Amino acid sequence: MDMRKIYEQLEEHALRHLEDYFQDLEVDKEIIEDPRNMGMPWIHVTRAGGTHMILLRGIEQWGRVPYSFWWENREAILKQETLVKIHSYTNDSDMKLWLYFDGEKLKTISPREAEKIVQGHYDKTLAVFQAETPPA
Repeated sequence: MDMRKIYEQLEEHALRHLEDYFQDLEVDKEIIEDPRNMGMPWIHVTRAGGTHMILLRGIEQWGRVPYSFWWENREAILKQETLVKIHSYTNDSDMKLWLYFDGEKLKTISPREAEKIVQGHYDKTLAVFQAETPPA
């Protein structure tokens, strides 16, 4: 999968809406083209004043989350990185473009679809967390 092409598609769409903070796209590019994120789904939101991303980390990627004491805090981190962000973005009327990368292709979605995707990811990941036993 050529993530450079995925980024080029995103950039083409986002530039139609961006009026400021174009440097956000450079950060997005680094995230998208990082080999460690290959195939990881995400949601990208664009408004006139910048962009935002929600990474939908798989269970296998939680070992890479850069926080201390991650086991105890991972449910809170999951909530912050998914539900808190999506609720903030869907309540912001300045958001002009919603894109979803499902791990294979990029597509335009609605804010409602984004909420459903994020909620489903949160519920699935939380269930796995709660089923696991903390390390001794």
